[in-house]
Amino acid sequence: PEFGPLQDKIVRRQEVPAFFDAYMAVDFGFQDYNGVLFGLWDFLARKLYIQGEVWKHNSSTGQLAKAIRELERKLYLAKDEERAGFRDPRTKERFRYRDICRVGDHSKQQLVDLWFDHDVSVLEADKWDKDAALANLRYGFQEGLIVIDPACEHLIFQLLNGIWKKTIDGARRTFSRDNVMGHCDLIDALIYLFRKVAWDTNPY
Repeated sequence: PEFGPLQDKIVRRQEVPAFFDAYMAVDFGFQDYNGVLFGLWDFLARKLYIQGEVWKHNSSTGQLAKAIRELERKLYLAKDEERAGFRDPRTKERFRYRDICRVGDHSKQQLVDLWFDHDVSVLEADKWDKDAALANLRYGFQEGLIVIDPACEHLIFQLLNGIWKKTIDGARRTFSRDNVMGHCDLIDALIYLFRKVAWDTNPY
């Protein structure tokens, strides 16, 4: 509920700082969608800038890995004249981030397959106490900690329209599911990403 009234302040483009750590979070699905978000923590501005999304349905692990790597290169690959904070030891590619942390919610087997078969390292997402994690995300919006790029159209739509699916007794269990928003998979990805940010790590 905090997102809607603050949408005009949250949804905008933000200047990318010279030094930063990047983050990626994925909520895996097949029947549901695969929802992936990329963002960076701007240490000096105290802003989590969500920069891009991947939204894919019925995709293989290889197809998802390709989409992840393509968006990561688009957002962070350093041009010849740009400062690079990280050099990939396998591909020798230069990236602008100092480091990147990738987290996901699926089985250890799929996470291992992404690493060994597709060179995408993804850690297990912290999923304990979802109500608390969602409350922290809502507080982040309220306190102005989060900026979302207008390119993240599916995430913005889900934040505006996603609702909890309730049981007969009224208890909140999970997000509702439909053919447009899936299972609000990008909101879940944002919860994982927000929880993983190292707020006090200085990249400078």
